[in-house]
Amino acid sequence: MGLTEHQKYGGGPKHNLPVGSEAGDCFKMLFTNDKSEKICNDTNKYAEFVKSATIDKWEPIGVKKWRWKPIEDIEELFSFIAIILIMGIAKLPRIKYYWSYNPMLGNDKVKRTMARDRFVDIYRFFYLSDRENEVSPNDPSFYMMQKLDLSCHVCGLISRCIFNPIPLYL
Repeated sequence: MGLTEHQKYGGGPKHNLPVGSEAGDCFKMLFTNDKSEKICNDTNKYAEFVKSATIDKWEPIGVKKWRWKPIEDIEELFSFIAIILIMGIAKLPRIKYYWSYNPMLGNDKVKRTMARDRFVDIYRFFYLSDRENEVSPNDPSFYMMQKLDLSCHVCGLISRCIFNPIPLYL
């Protein structure tokens, strides 16, 4: 179904982006600055939690092995998410292949966007919820998807603000 047909039944975009806007403009409507800063903070907190929970493994090796550098600006988070989106479109068998110098494997956009080690660090600690407010696995009200609840709820609200779905009764 095309966009005009979609709009004929009451669905379609309902945002005020100007004609000729880029995909990044729509992306930034979904990932607002507030939501992005929260993801950065939650990811940084989770990295510190892992470090403190596993400090005995890091001390004998030395501090250099713990190379986490906090995400300080949302542009770095947007770059990380952009690489994740590229990986969903141009699939390769291993993450490291996106940074390969082999022209059959490497992705120039990915290589220019972020260093592989930095991407892997963010990927390792990427966290979408505040772990201090999570229910313990021992609690009877625990369920695995609790970490995504707030993010899914917010994305759903924002999506409904910028796009009208087709009514279900069609």
